[in-house]
Amino acid sequence: MRRRDVLLVVDEAHPFFERGRVPKGLFEVLTGGREAGHNAIFVTQMLKGAVGGIDPGVRRQASHLVTFRLTEPEEVRALSEQFPELGERVRKLARPEDGLPPEYGVKDLDRERAGVVLRDPTDPRRRRWVELGG
Repeated sequence: MRRRDVLLVVDEAHPFFERGRVPKGLFEVLTGGREAGHNAIFVTQMLKGAVGGIDPGVRRQASHLVTFRLTEPEEVRALSEQFPELGERVRKLARPEDGLPPEYGVKDLDRERAGVVLRDPTDPRRRRWVELGG
């Protein structure tokens, strides 16, 4: 029996998909899985990490990159390489506080579009999409 429409969600993904250490079978599922209806969401706070972060072959399978505020210099630099439209502005994204939503950046890697979801200045409980240029 083949499964379709499978979504794998991995939080703190960096230890499971370390650079050069992804098991071959898992890599094959990730690289050929979209046609079979397999999708994945990898959550990590370490783009680089002590061992180099998530394997580049795994990262290349991504269709979107979503980021919340980062302040650690190496992580900001790593993000800027993959998401230059946002770059250093990632340091200024608002964190969730007092019941208000966080701000975050989104890059569609397939269509080369990028933007940020910011709190609306007239009503901070609402959010607005702001397209970022290249």
